[in-house]
Amino acid sequence: MNKQRIRKSRTEPTAVERMADKPFQITRNPYPPMNPLSVEQLGRIHNASMRIVEEIGIDFLDSEALDIWEKAGAKVDHASQHVWIDRHLLMETIGRAPHSFELRARNPERHLTIGENYINFCTVGGAPFYSDMERGRRPGELADYERMGQAGAHVRPHPHRRGVDD
Repeated sequence: MNKQRIRKSRTEPTAVERMADKPFQITRNPYPPMNPLSVEQLGRIHNASMRIVEEIGIDFLDSEALDIWEKAGAKVDHASQHVWIDRHLLMETIGRAPHSFELRARNPERHLTIGENYINFCTVGGAPFYSDMERGRRPGELADYERMGQAGAHVRPHPHRRGVDD
């Protein structure tokens, strides 16, 4: 990085600073949920997914998650980090999850509700892969991450969260 660019980057406000003076707003969806699938189609998808978690299982690469599932009653193979979950156990667990929850900000006026009919905009926390018109899809680089952050500063409505910069 040359000295001119370093000097310029210190004197110009960052994307986050430019967003600070923009009005914060909560967005809600006024429309009822769409139902693109029939009840029968949803049932077929649900039964197929239950078969996967019961018969094929899922890899959990975190030992704490394996312990939690084992304590809950799922079949766990710690050596292969694999879990098979009974459909009744899974549905009971999902049934205990709240319909919505609040992400709390330092400024209480900027708390976000996740769920219900709230719409929250955010950018991703990194660029494992990046795609553009000039170079196509490729592994992400720091410069790509910086460009994504800059683009996020210009989104309308403004993002409620901006990846790891928050």
